Amino acid sequence: MHYYDWATLSNKYNKTSAYVSGNYRFTDNLEGYGQLLVTHARDQMTSRASLYVFNQGNATDKTLGMFEYQRILDPEQSGGMPQRVYREIGNSANMGVRGTVFDRFDWDMGLTFSSSEMKSWWRQGLTNKVHAFLFGEAIGTANGGPLYDLGPEQFQHMFGPTSAADFMAMTDIVVNRNKSSASTAQFVFAGPLFELPAGEVEMAFVAEASHSKYDLAPDMRSRNSYQGEDHTFNYNATWGGGSRDRYGTGLELRVPVFERLTATLAGRYDRYDDISDVGGASTWAAALEWRPLDNLLVRANHQTSFLAPNLMWVYGGPVSSYGNFVNDYMCRKDGMDLSTTAGRRECNNS
Repeated sequence: MHYYDWATLSNKYNKTSAYVSGNYRFTDNLEGYGQLLVTHARDQMTSRASLYVFNQGNATDKTLGMFEYQRILDPEQSGGMPQRVYREIGNSANMGVRGTVFDRFDWDMGLTFSSSEMKSWWRQGLTNKVHAFLFGEAIGTANGGPLYDLGPEQFQHMFGPTSAADFMAMTDIVVNRNKSSASTAQFVFAGPLFELPAGEVEMAFVAEASHSKYDLAPDMRSRNSYQGEDHTFNYNATWGGGSRDRYGTGLELRVPVFERLTATLAGRYDRYDDISDVGGASTWAAALEWRPLDNLLVRANHQTSFLAPNLMWVYGGPVSSYGNFVNDYMCRKDGMDLSTTAGRRECNNS
């Protein structure tokens, strides 16, 4: 069996959504509105990672000396391909009031809230269980790693057929829980200010405040900071979590300079409150629109922007990397001579 056989991105997916929207007009100049969306999704996939077993770190047998062991378990001998299940619940709500004042200005004041919660689980090898099943209990240490006394039972486990019970003995169910949410309050006020010879000067004002947070909570045994013997085998998860408040205000003016020339000026200020030193930032934009002919429009604009660091960058835990492993057996099977430099290079690049 090839290592990548049987693995899927998704082989079962169910999603249920419910949406409701409505509005109510209190007067000719005042209206309330609201929307609500609720979703529930469940995804199932097969993964190959739980079938790859090896010795992590240096391993020594008292007779053979240092050794390196790698093996890909056959899913047909392990109770089938390991299944990963992902369940996600999402909610999104928006409500507010809007209207008109002085017969010329439109305004809108609204609240928005969204949240997402994901739970995932699957059977994953645990380091102490995998090593105990394959090599037995360590009898000491050597060369900076465990020292084993490999015997017939261990060789049977290492090279003989496995069963679903064997796979169960090496694994346990890991559960990850991730949550995120965001809420925003916004007020918009827009309309014509006054009249110029070339037309009306229009303005739009916005003020908003938001709060967002997230929490990545993988199984404690899978975190790269976890030092227990039952750390997940061949799997590390990133963890983290935190919150941020943001406040912003902006103003935009559209000014008709001449009959065929219009200028737009805009400015905005955002303030971020979290553990970083991002603080606040001001941005602005300017634009011109010139219509020399009725069917020809020429535009020019310049603007500045500001990007606050992603919450994952601010509050994320340490990440992990995985090394590469070369399957010497498959290289020899394909006719490569690993006793030569050329053969070893070909195997490493295959």
